[in-house]
This record gives sequence, C-alpha cells and structure tokens, in this order.
Amino acid sequence: MNESIVGISSEPSVVPVRLGGVAGGTEALDRVLNALDEADVELRSITRSHDQLLVLVPASALPALPLLIARLRDAGAIRDGAIGAEAAPVSVVGSRMNARLAIAARMFRALSREGINSECLSTSEARIWCLVGDGDRQRALVALREEFIEELSWVAGG
Repeated sequence: MNESIVGISSEPSVVPVRLGGVAGGTEALDRVLNALDEADVELRSITRSHDQLLVLVPASALPALPLLIARLRDAGAIRDGAIGAEAAPVSVVGSRMNARLAIAARMFRALSREGINSECLSTSEARIWCLVGDGDRQRALVALREEFIEELSWVAGG
C-alpha cells in the first residue's frame, strides 16, 4: 500500500494571467513583481517560458488586473496580457510527492475520466497539484478521493 498519500485538498480560486513580450533578464521580471506588490496583488505562482510569464493570483484580485496589465504594457514591461478564467487548485497531499510521477499520472487519469480538463501541473515534496475549472472543483475532489480511496482508507485506519 502507498503510505505517502495523506489527503486530497483544494485551495481558494486563482486567476491565471499570461503576460507576453517580457524581456529577458531580471529587470522586466522585477517590474512585474513590483507592479503586483504596488497593486496589493498576492502572487501564488509564477512560471517563465521564453518571453512569457504565467502568473497565478487570487481570484479576489480580478478587478485590479486589467489596470495592472495596462500599466505594465504602457511602461514597456510587457507586450500584451490576457486574464484567464477562475480556476481551482486541487492537490494530492503526502510526502516525497515530487518523486512519484505515477501519482500525477493517476491524478490526471481520474480527472480525465470525469471529463475534467486540468492544466498547470506542479509538484513539491508535500503535494502534486493542478488547476481545474472553478465550476469543476467539487467533481475533481470527488474523482481524486475515489482514485486514491485505498491509500486514504489506509491513512484513516491508522
């Protein structure tokens, strides 16, 4: 039995913000981070790929995002920005999770069987998480609990 899984969880909704045309180096990234700080927008995650940044922020920051993107564009820090739909982070929680890619595969299969699209996989020692549509949060949690019921039952039983 797999003793590393201890739970299934979800966090408050986030909004993905894609920023394009971000110059290389640290100066443009510093400008983006400072703009987020000045707008009092909490950063949940940031990923860089070439001249793109994917920033995850709390859904509560949604009203501030259009002005934030406009300011960054006007300052020349970015070429363009797009605000995605609200999404729910769902997680399989345990230990040594970043070494267990089979758990990530099971997670995606369970969500896929229920017709739930997922994206933005991330792993750490304590969890493997992905984003699902905000409206799919409960279905995703049920699907993950069902997929990992054996491991969760073992934990509950001690």
